[in-house]
Amino acid sequence: MRVRLRCMLYKMSCLLIVFLGRLHRGELEVIAGARELEVDYLLIDDRSVRRLAEQILLEPTGLIGLLKIAKILGRVDSLKKCLDILIDNNYRISTKMYRYVLGDVGEDDGKL
Repeated sequence: MRVRLRCMLYKMSCLLIVFLGRLHRGELEVIAGARELEVDYLLIDDRSVRRLAEQILLEPTGLIGLLKIAKILGRVDSLKKCLDILIDNNYRISTKMYRYVLGDVGEDDGKL
């Protein structure tokens, strides 16, 4: 078990070194920690970091994905209200994504 753990830590440290110039160190440490802890989801909004997470078989999701999960679990009454608040506070979300995620949870009214 210790040999496997050392091997995993070595691979993750190599990964951090390879991507250190292209991605922020904090984001890389989050990816490494998520891999070590074997988490189900990784909350990251940055597209390039999400791609890296997917390449090493992690399940990245952004804020919108987290809100969608909260809606499905009944923790949020209206996903549309949450998204509208984000948009009102300068959070960028495409019309296509807005409609897709609302349609996915049954809240799409066809407007934007």
